[in-house]
Amino acid sequence: MLFRSAPGHVLQVVQATTTTEQTTTSSSWVTTSFSASITPTSSSSKILITYGANCRVPSVASAICQTTIYRGATNIAPTATRGFTQLQAASANQIDAAQYATYLDSPATTSSTTYTVYFQNTGASGTIRWCVDGSYGSMTLIEVAV
Repeated sequence: MLFRSAPGHVLQVVQATTTTEQTTTSSSWVTTSFSASITPTSSSSKILITYGANCRVPSVASAICQTTIYRGATNIAPTATRGFTQLQAASANQIDAAQYATYLDSPATTSSTTYTVYFQNTGASGTIRWCVDGSYGSMTLIEVAV
């Protein structure tokens, strides 16, 4: 007999952490190399993704740090050009701030699935830093029965 969990129950949890700072000046999505993998037990399962870290935006008016999540090679943000988070400094002030996001994904697979944080500087001016100065970044993947 195949055991099935009731809808909404947590089936498994995976967590990854990092303190590796990444930088970019690119206005295209660049990997932070920070990822976590999960193997769903059912193709109907949902994966609740939470991620975050501190980001530094320089004191350049057009610098904007955006982050997103890729599942494999696919940007899963509802608006792929904007991602999940956005941080912009005032023209004369550098800003360090936490960028955290949560998203409920439907990977429709029972194969190992890797989620990776990407970031970009859509203002394309100055250097954006993610996990600034070795600060703590985390990603949690929670498989939820449907």
